[in-house]
Amino acid sequence: MKQKVLKVHPDDNVIVALQDLPKGEKVVYNDVEYTVVDDVPAKHKFFANDMKTGDEVMMSRERVEDFFIVFACLGKRDLT
Repeated sequence: MKQKVLKVHPDDNVIVALQDLPKGEKVVYNDVEYTVVDDVPAKHKFFANDMKTGDEVMMSRERVEDFFIVFACLGKRDLT
């Protein structure tokens, strides 16, 4: 099965879509299932956890201060 998402660094709280992910699709990364809540185009990112204003966004071990849109992800569950 082709991998649909990846995390660049284990400390990141965003996940990269490797292909277009339609709203409602379930994807698994490291035994955790995520349900995509908006269409996510390939090479775009979505949050690994629910986020609120003021939360730090970490990508490639760096704090991201300027970003436009990162899609929220709900329905996370551990499959282990």
